[in-house]
Amino acid sequence: ITEQLDHAIGGGSLTYESVFNEGRSRLSLYGSGQHTSRASYYGGNGGDPEMTAEAARFYGNTSDAIFVGGGQFSHAITSLFGPSAVLVAGSEYQYNTVRDAMPGYQRQIDQTTGDLGTYAQLQIAPGEPLSVALGARLDWLRINGRYQYESQLTAPDVRTFVVVNPRLSVIGQLTEALSWRVGYASGFRGPQAFDEDFHLSTLSGEARLVQ
Repeated sequence: ITEQLDHAIGGGSLTYESVFNEGRSRLSLYGSGQHTSRASYYGGNGGDPEMTAEAARFYGNTSDAIFVGGGQFSHAITSLFGPSAVLVAGSEYQYNTVRDAMPGYQRQIDQTTGDLGTYAQLQIAPGEPLSVALGARLDWLRINGRYQYESQLTAPDVRTFVVVNPRLSVIGQLTEALSWRVGYASGFRGPQAFDEDFHLSTLSGEARLVQ
């Protein structure tokens, strides 16, 4: 029984930050990218020479590229809600393309996703010792994929999701050593195939088909 993975991974990131307005405002711009090329093998003949031809089928190749870019702006408001109100807002775009082929398992995935997220949060302190943070994030996600499972190759599948996720947090200070917090937040993960899902499952001896 044999497992072999050969990876070539390259990437980089760049960040720019600026503080201005007497330290009350901050701007951050960032971008990063990474590309992974992988040759994989999960197979073996189990000690039976007659299984050698069957074991030779289980090679695979994967190409995975991801890019993230965005910006964030924060500003301390000193006149509207008092000296401790902070506004944070930003946008981020995530791009990912996955091409994974394992002919022996009759599995092939060609998928591209783009996610544009915009968010804002306002943190205020209406009165000591109470602090309130209220925010939301809007995501526009587009998935374009084509998948082969066993002998069936699906038609191109394009889906678009628009999702709003709110967030609320209330913090209070009872004593110098004791505080309390009440919060609510929701999240979203699109129904996309992630490269890590396939190979982590295969390492345990199972070929996973994700649809």
